Amino acid sequence: MLRPQTLPRKFRGWNLPVKWQSWARTLMVLARDRVCARKDQGPLLDELIKHLPGGDRGPIAEAAARLGSTEGALKTAISRFRDDFADAIRFEIGRTVSSPREIEEEIRATNPAQVVED
Repeated sequence: MLRPQTLPRKFRGWNLPVKWQSWARTLMVLARDRVCARKDQGPLLDELIKHLPGGDRGPIAEAAARLGSTEGALKTAISRFRDDFADAIRFEIGRTVSSPREIEEEIRATNPAQVVED
């Protein structure tokens, strides 16, 4: 499982105040944990986590072979997992703002689109 300190690799190039970097890191961890809680634990989940921002991605073909899957099936699973992660980011932000409109404003302010859409 990724540790919080490994997640913010994407944040290093951002020109954000330290308090926003900390918020973004926390947001990433909360979103990751939310998505992972809904998935079966096992080798597939371990591989999917590697494809979140800050993960140690490897060749998809090799991972698919290890999992006894096809490359296409694994790419689809990764895409769906990342979509779930983006939704979880929005959910977590939504818990801290007073209106749905503010979710998008917060996303623009902290620039997590680079992370979510990586």
